[in-house]
Amino acid sequence: MEMIERLEAALLEQIRQAEADQQAGELLMRRGIRERKRAAMLLKIVMELRAAMGTADDETGETPAASSGSGLEPPATDAPAYQPGTIITGMLGRDFWRRHPDVDENSGDPIYDICVVSGKGTSRERALAAARVYGYRLKESALADAIFRTGETNASSSTSIRGSLGGLVKYGEGWRRDRGWLVYTGEDLDPDWATLRRLAGEGESLQNQVSQEEGTDQIALSDFES
Repeated sequence: MEMIERLEAALLEQIRQAEADQQAGELLMRRGIRERKRAAMLLKIVMELRAAMGTADDETGETPAASSGSGLEPPATDAPAYQPGTIITGMLGRDFWRRHPDVDENSGDPIYDICVVSGKGTSRERALAAARVYGYRLKESALADAIFRTGETNASSSTSIRGSLGGLVKYGEGWRRDRGWLVYTGEDLDPDWATLRRLAGEGESLQNQVSQEEGTDQIALSDFES
């Protein structure tokens, strides 16, 4: 009986290990596909840069990869065509463009601008709109507060809105929770450049106004002291 139990335990452990190896293998395969596509795309950019700088092999403007027998042809890939800004993304990170929100002095939580989530019909649309401005990680409570402050829901408090945000994880793909944060896990996230520019313009305008007011205060103070 003892021998049978040991055999059973060994077989169960073997099955568990095989499943773990299979999962790890699938993860590595997906990662390899992504890295291959990224490398092929960056190689294409390098070739385009060489052609633009006039460092191609001949006067026809062909890149080394296009020359016969060069041995530098990129591997066959279904990677998307180069889009402006992707080389910057590759160097600085995929959410280098994100806007850094103001921070609540008491809680330390970010304060998301309500204009970012206003006018959207569902929690998923609001969360995606916020991610397109503030990046892949969103403070869940702060997002719920911004949605509540729009006044466009029937919720009685931001707490109930936060509960509805849980549906992003429970009833769909593309999001996960991480210790109070909502993390977008989709492959691509197009920045909302229009809103980013508008918020940047508003911030610059406010800073100019503050500077002008500070200058006026200094002038008034110097006049008083004289």
